[in-house]
Amino acid sequence: MPIPESFTDGVRAFSRTNPDQLLSDLDPESITMIMEEFLAELPDRLAELPLLAREGRSEELSRLAHSLQGIGLSFGLDRFGAKLRELEHFAVTGNKDAIDALIAKIPSEAEQGVAELRSWISQLPKQSNS
Repeated sequence: MPIPESFTDGVRAFSRTNPDQLLSDLDPESITMIMEEFLAELPDRLAELPLLAREGRSEELSRLAHSLQGIGLSFGLDRFGAKLRELEHFAVTGNKDAIDALIAKIPSEAEQGVAELRSWISQLPKQSNS
């Protein structure tokens, strides 16, 4: 059984905390490049989730969910990360109904957080080429 909706309702789609922390370690241009690469690959990675579930490849599904969760949380995609944490758990325990329900929700969670992440990226200082 999935974690009740009320558990993730209070989790924001996007939180600036982790991306802001990255700014203390990397320059805005590098962060932008890393985040844009992740965002470009995200649709293909998300498309793998239902395929892995349908094929019963639970271990690979768990690994992919874990990987996307870690990167997503690093970039402030908190609700997306929370859903992926649930998916990873249910992939390990083999709860197919919960897996299917989460896979149906994850793209919209990604979409909400990604829109806010893109807004955050757009506010980063641009490097001048002068």
